Amino acid sequence: MGDLAAVNGFVWEHFSMGKKRVSRSEYDRRLARRRATGRPRQTRAVRHDIQSSALTVAQLASDVREEIDILKAEISAGQRTLEEKERFLANLLSAAGIQRASENGMRAHRTIRYDEVIPWLHATLRTEGNRAFAVEVYRRAEDRGWSKWAVRQAATQSGIGYLRGWNRTQRAILYLTDVNEYKGEDLERISQGVTPETLAREWGVR
Repeated sequence: MGDLAAVNGFVWEHFSMGKKRVSRSEYDRRLARRRATGRPRQTRAVRHDIQSSALTVAQLASDVREEIDILKAEISAGQRTLEEKERFLANLLSAAGIQRASENGMRAHRTIRYDEVIPWLHATLRTEGNRAFAVEVYRRAEDRGWSKWAVRQAATQSGIGYLRGWNRTQRAILYLTDVNEYKGEDLERISQGVTPETLAREWGVR
């Protein structure tokens, strides 16, 4: 008990050196109240450390939030740039494809000399009696390197008739429309009012 009293006396002396002096009995009452509640005395230094720690955490959190916002903005800008680059690339590829198709079409058109196809087509039809199945003519044209579309174009330019198959069993027919090309029985029937198209149609069903 003597040692405890000495400690209390030492603490009271230091406590009484503050700006506000209290009596020994008041100090004893305060000390007993703290012991009863179990709460330690919190010094100004401890309170300052806690406040400083709270401020440090808040500042750190604010800095992290700012960095996150900056990263989000950079990601958003990068995404927009990526989308713009992808659209630009798609437009380039599309334009290149159209240009290649156009160049190929022009090249194919230039390679077909209709001044050669048309005389050949007329001669072929004359050999066949002024009319022939289109598929047979196409086959012969392919042997010369001409497509069916080149033959059709040549026929259109030179006035050669094209008779589409009127049912599934009939095949398309190419025929000469110039009546001066016809002779014999065909010419006689033409003089009676029969057209080259009618002659071709009748020939196709034989």
